Order: sequence, then C-alpha cells, then structure tokens
Amino acid sequence: MRQLVLGLTICFSLVISALAADITVTPYQGGSGIRFTGVTRASRENSEVRIRINSTEAEPYQVRQRLVSPIVNERGIRLPDNVLTVSTVRGSNALGTLYMGTGTSLSYSDSLIYSSSSSGAGDSFILVFSLDGRNINDSGRYRGKINFSLIPQGGGTPQNVIVNLEIDASVKLEFTLAPAQGSSWLRLDTASDNTMHNRIICSIKSDIYRNAILTQRVDSQLRNEQGRLLPADVLRFYLSGVRKGNTAFRSKQIIPSHSTAVYSSAQGYAETFYLNFYIDSQALAKTIAGNYRGRLFYTFTAGNMTKTFPIDVLVCVRRVFDIEVSDDDPISFSNVDPTGPVQEKTVTVKVTSNIGRPYQVIQGMPQAMTSQAGDKVPEHLFSQRQSLRKGKTGINNFKNFRGVPRGYSVVFNSDTIGSSAEFDLTYQLTPSYDITWGKYSTKIIYSLSER
Repeated sequence: MRQLVLGLTICFSLVISALAADITVTPYQGGSGIRFTGVTRASRENSEVRIRINSTEAEPYQVRQRLVSPIVNERGIRLPDNVLTVSTVRGSNALGTLYMGTGTSLSYSDSLIYSSSSSGAGDSFILVFSLDGRNINDSGRYRGKINFSLIPQGGGTPQNVIVNLEIDASVKLEFTLAPAQGSSWLRLDTASDNTMHNRIICSIKSDIYRNAILTQRVDSQLRNEQGRLLPADVLRFYLSGVRKGNTAFRSKQIIPSHSTAVYSSAQGYAETFYLNFYIDSQALAKTIAGNYRGRLFYTFTAGNMTKTFPIDVLVCVRRVFDIEVSDDDPISFSNVDPTGPVQEKTVTVKVTSNIGRPYQVIQGMPQAMTSQAGDKVPEHLFSQRQSLRKGKTGINNFKNFRGVPRGYSVVFNSDTIGSSAEFDLTYQLTPSYDITWGKYSTKIIYSLSER
C-alpha cells in the first residue's frame, strides 16, 4: 500500500506513473485541503472536491473514503457527527456509478462512493462536503483527515490520498437578560403605582437549534436594613411574550425559593420575552418599611453551552404612618334634655403603619363640652368607650365607659411591631339636671406618636 499525506500549503495530487491507474483529489476552492473558515451557528456552507481517476487498464475499480482521525479542536473536543456530511453530485461522472447521493455523515469505516464501468475506464466526479453550523456546540479550530482509496477489483494494490480537513468555528450563545431600565438592578418602589412593577428583558438573538432552558433561583433573600425578610407574597412575577417556547408562569405567582425552570424551548428559536415583577399591594399590610435588597440568579443553557446572569433586586417599601378619622367634625349632641335619653356618637379611627415600632394614638380635648350658651358639661356626664375592630391588635385603654379626660391622653397603644389598627371610639352624653336643655359640642383632636 502506498500513501501520500498532503500538507496545508502544498497542492496534493498523487500520480504514480509506474502503475496503470492513479487518483487525484482537488478542492474547487483551491489550496491543499477542505476548509471551512469563519463558521458560526448560522453557517450553511458547501465545499466541493473533484476526484479524477486516470486508468489505462481494463480492470474495474472502486473509490472509497473514510475518516483517518477524529475531527477535534485544540481542546480535544470532538465535532458532532451531524455537523458535516458528504454526498456525490449526480451527473458529475461520465461512465461509472455514484453512491452516497444524499448527505451521509463521515465514518471510520470505508464508504463506497464510486464504482467504475466494467471496462475500468478513467472517470471523474464531484463530492460535496456540507456543513451545518447549527449543530456546533464549541468554538475552536477543528482538524481531521479523510482518506480516499482507489481499489482495483482484480486484487491490485490500493492507492490512497489523505486530505486535511479544517473547520474554524466561533460559536456564541446569543442570549441576553437585563432589567428594562438598563441597569444591573431590578428596582421596584411603593412610591407610586408606576414604580410598583418592573421587568427583565430576555432575548434569544438567533435560532440555537437545540433545547434551551432558563432557570431562576433566589441567590440571596430580600432583607431590609434591620435584617428583616421581605414576606414571600409581596413580590410576585410572571412571564409574557413567550410565543415559540414554553413556560408554566403565565400568571402572577410567588417567586419559588428553589431553582426553577421558568422557560424552555425545544429548538431555541429566536424570540424576546419578559420576566415581569410587581409588588402585591394587598400583601404590604404586614410589611415593615425599608429597602429590601437581594439577588436573583438566572442560568440559560443550550446544549452544552451556559450563560449566567446575576440580577440584584431592590424593593423599596416606603414608610407609612397615617391616621384617618371617620368624622373630624366637633363631637356634638343636639336637643339635650335633662330628662331625655342617653345620646351617643361613634368615631372610627384607622391607623396605617409599617414603621416596625410601637406607637400610640393620642386624643386631645383642649376645651370642655359646652352648650351654645356657654354651659359646661360636668366631666362625669361625658364619657367614652373604645372597641377594636375584628382581627386588629393593640391595647384598648377604654374598655368600659369612663369620663373623657381634659387635655391630651393616650387612648390606644399598638402591639410591639406597630401593626396597623382600627378601632371605634364611642362618646356618650348622659342627661342630668346638672345640665340645661340645648346643643352641646367640643372639638377632639387625634394624633400619632412613636413610642
């Protein structure tokens, strides 16, 4: 057996004049080998090779091919089998029979590509090597060798030509993920309705042609300056814009605490979709004010390629410390008759607080209850009682009716974490001969104070 290995810079053509037949292999693109350069995942390229057999003997022969060495890059990573296929071009020969009319993967075993006519006359034909970049997983300079054999059918010595194969590939996972406002932070704020939601833009820039998965996990839980955790039901998310892939998160849900696949695509087709985040206002009732910071971690995987995206999250829960009174008009009683019935008036006080500290509600009555004529009601005849609304916590300082104190006094103490509260204050005027007939009123002021 005689063998000729062609280098990168020499023109390879084996001609053995002492024999009656010879084979030459010539790439149409020139040079000494089969080359694919600048290959990306979008590449779909062909490289043609002309094989010529000169024969003066009346002896049939065959031409076969096989891989001599694996096609690997500089890191030893092997080129997937479905990246490169070879086929013969129908009609490119004159006399014999062509095989491999459809794309066939390269193999280490001899593959028949041509049989001569029974006369063994010379002939030529074209081989097409087709590259599909969609199946390349790794960048690199891939190198391999292909052996072409001219095999006489009468038992003569085969002739071999070895051709170098070169593929220079640059494969990038073209996927981006970033908050919509263009910074590395995903920020949400209770300051207004417009700032209580935000989103992350995810984009597969070009078709990947392999299974793609985006996973999300909580890398660092959201905590405020005092180390308090943000309640899990405050921050919710869902995906939108998913048309070519799949997601189980099309409706608003609590962020899972464990690593979760939030998006998948069987073929990784190009598309842009969104991870939408919003603050659930109903869940804020028991959330302490503060700047809650944490981190979400995203991993996008396609084949054996991976990209990671740490996203810092800031949820600003603004301080709320407000008091509302159902009626801020003066407390008044009309048509008071010394022999008439007891009269009552109820005021509802609602405190909204997320300060995380105890507070007090202070009631102020600067002046005694008086009539339009200037007559004052004795203190023991003007009383009050307090009752908490259902489900609210705190300390009730007026469980039973007792006299309304002059000046300023504490009527309610919150629980230890300053939870929001709602309670009723019922004011009662008891008729007596100590007061005259008429209309009586006084101004009562309510205020909040941190303890």
